[in-house]
Amino acid sequence: MGAIESNLLILKSILCFIISGVQMATFQQLASGKWRAIVRMKGISKIASFPQKKQVRDWATKIESAISQSQSGLITSKATLGALIDKFNKDTVTKGRTRAQVLDSIKKALGHIPLNKLNQLHIQHWTDKRMKKIVASSMAGHLSYLSKVLDWGRNVKRLDVTGDMARNVRSGLSHAGHNTRSKRRDRIPTDKELKNLCDYWDNNAWQQIPMTDIVKFAVASCMRQNEITHILIQDVDVRNKTVIIHERKDPKNKEDNDQVVPLVGEAWTIVKPRLKNKGSRLFPYDSRSVSAAFTRSCKKLKIKDLHFHDMRHAGITDLFRQGLPIQLVAIVSGHKDWMSLKRYT
Repeated sequence: MGAIESNLLILKSILCFIISGVQMATFQQLASGKWRAIVRMKGISKIASFPQKKQVRDWATKIESAISQSQSGLITSKATLGALIDKFNKDTVTKGRTRAQVLDSIKKALGHIPLNKLNQLHIQHWTDKRMKKIVASSMAGHLSYLSKVLDWGRNVKRLDVTGDMARNVRSGLSHAGHNTRSKRRDRIPTDKELKNLCDYWDNNAWQQIPMTDIVKFAVASCMRQNEITHILIQDVDVRNKTVIIHERKDPKNKEDNDQVVPLVGEAWTIVKPRLKNKGSRLFPYDSRSVSAAFTRSCKKLKIKDLHFHDMRHAGITDLFRQGLPIQLVAIVSGHKDWMSLKRYT
């Protein structure tokens, strides 16, 4: 074979190599003495730096192997789902208390599973167990958050995962006859039920959480349980009798949704003496403990189908009974859509 034929063969091999989308890693020593590797394969670019050249070569080999083994050009990763959730929380802009709580529960249940092992059966098994504790609409919300994490991992980090696994399980809930839409509750406590609950708490020497004050405040302020237990004393405006609620729940605005809320009637009466509390929070109690105490008390008194959130509904109903216009009620309740308040009128 002549020199020309040999060069043409080499050139052909190089062209085929480039067309296939495969490129070798490049290495560079930085001014700091560290070594940097750049891996470009199948449209994926990865960069990392290490103190030693051997470390950077080992890393590049590992990345090249993961990419080459994936026909889709995505990275097969042995990192856990928990690690992906942590990265998602750190790198994404949208925050929120609900998202944090849901992702934390997912991490506890599935976070130990490596991404290259995660499959729909894992998610289905977790869903089946979780459905024994929460309603279908809440489970659908959990699966939606999981699908967002997996989609982010695929589209942003180029990992070989897909949110379709979670979406398929969510679709299965509907096919099984579960109602994945939030059910509108019309239940509010009667005066007798509230009186019985407060009498029970006031006469229970073992009750450490001031449930009477918390429940009466919930009705008077129309606040949610989490909002109440997260109120900061420094956010109470004594002069104007208002308080700032941070990250108030709003389906259309998941971040930076801080609201100034008036403390009307009995709400201010309950708040005022608590401003002298030591510590930062007005009601320094775990929201889950408040919920558990409320549920136990209702069970003890044989009060059926009453949730703590129903106190908010009772408060909104009372404001309308007092003759307040829908615009003012919305300021207290935090509703942005007046249509949501029409069912109380």
